[in-house]
Amino acid sequence: MIKGDRMPLPLLHDIALIDNAEWEAGPERIAELIAGMEELHDLRTQVKDLKAQFPQAEIFGTAGGATPEHRAHNHPPELIEPVAEMKGQLTLIWAQLDHADQELSKPRPDSAVLRIIGGRLLKATRVLLGYCAGLADKFLQSAIEELGKESGKWMVRIIAGGVLLKFAEKLIQATL
Repeated sequence: MIKGDRMPLPLLHDIALIDNAEWEAGPERIAELIAGMEELHDLRTQVKDLKAQFPQAEIFGTAGGATPEHRAHNHPPELIEPVAEMKGQLTLIWAQLDHADQELSKPRPDSAVLRIIGGRLLKATRVLLGYCAGLADKFLQSAIEELGKESGKWMVRIIAGGVLLKFAEKLIQATL
C-alpha cells in the first residue's frame, strides 16, 4: 500500500479475516501471514494466466483433438502430426496446471504437493525446451548449409570479378 499499488480484493478479504489472536501476536506475525497470503494469491493468478496463455495445447489433441486446418498450417504435402513426446509433455503440463489450480484453491494448500507439481512442470518444460532447441539447431544448421552453398557461388563470382577488374586495369595500363 505504501508503494501505491492496489491490493486485489480477494487478498484484502483474506487479510480482513485474519484471526484476532494473530493480530495480537504482533506486527512481525501479521507481516508473515500477509506475505504468505500475497504469495498464495500471486500463485493463483499465475496459474490462471498460464492456463490462458497455453490454449495451443488443444492443437496437440489434449482437449478435443486437432483439426486439419491446425495441422496443415503451412500447406505441407501431408498433414503435420504432433510429435508424441511433445504431445505427452503438453498433456502433462495441462494436467499439472489443473492440479496446481485445485491445490491452490484450497484454504491451506500443501506446500509439499506444490513442490511436486512444480518439479513435474519444470521437468516437462525442460523436455519441451530441449525439443524446441533441437528443432532450432536443425533449422540453423540447414540455413547455414544453404547460406554456405549460396555464398560459395557468390564468392566465386566476386573473386572472378576481382580478377577481371585487375585484368582490365592491366589492359588499360598496358603500353604494348
